[in-house]
Amino acid sequence: MKKLLLIGLVLFTFCSCATNYPQMVKDRVEQYQNEGKVILSQSNDDTGKKHYVVYGDIDKQTIVVDTLGENVFTIQLGKKTQKTLTPNVIEDDGLSVSFEQQEGDFNQLDVQLSKDGDFILGSVPTEFMVYEDKYIVLGKDYPNIIFLNKNDAYYDLGGSCKVDEDGNLDVTLTAMFTGILPDNWQDYTGEPEIYPDLYIDREHEDFLYKLTIAPNGKIIKKGETATCGGVQIPVEAFGAWSTLRLYIQKIVYGG
Repeated sequence: MKKLLLIGLVLFTFCSCATNYPQMVKDRVEQYQNEGKVILSQSNDDTGKKHYVVYGDIDKQTIVVDTLGENVFTIQLGKKTQKTLTPNVIEDDGLSVSFEQQEGDFNQLDVQLSKDGDFILGSVPTEFMVYEDKYIVLGKDYPNIIFLNKNDAYYDLGGSCKVDEDGNLDVTLTAMFTGILPDNWQDYTGEPEIYPDLYIDREHEDFLYKLTIAPNGKIIKKGETATCGGVQIPVEAFGAWSTLRLYIQKIVYGG
């Protein structure tokens, strides 16, 4: 009997001390709204496993991620570095894809949060979608991403994307095919008088490559082939000119 009473007391103490995250979320939302903040996202999980509030501070031009712990993560808006998902072909290494900072006028993006809670790119309001406490998609066709665990830059996906059921970003990256090749390979593909069997005209410049980015911003899956001019090219074929040129000839002649 004493053991049962002791067990009951322990369970009662545990239940009393357990954090009621769903209620905490409601309380924080009410608090932030009373402070004039714009609620961008909040968890709706009765189990409390997911617990967060994401809000925008219009006065400070910041986005704040509150996971109801001791710390919050703050992202400063305004003019900031833009990193673009970029494909490159490196001789002997093959096709690589990574986020790179662009040069000149294309290396920065200005993002503001309006009084109405809309996002402004430059001076133009844009569509946006917030996925949990992970990221914000700005724009529709060729979106920029604000990853809610990064404050260093805005991220341009370099193409279109769809969000899958797990929140991953399925990206179709686009580029000009000859532009991603090493300089000495571009010479072959850009001289129709000298290399007519390798010259790629503008109509067949469409480079497409599919990959998947996790909600934390890491690339977790890369396609086994890329497409140019309707021709499927295995990724390993980009490692050497001797193998890639065979596919370029298919592009040129519609093979």
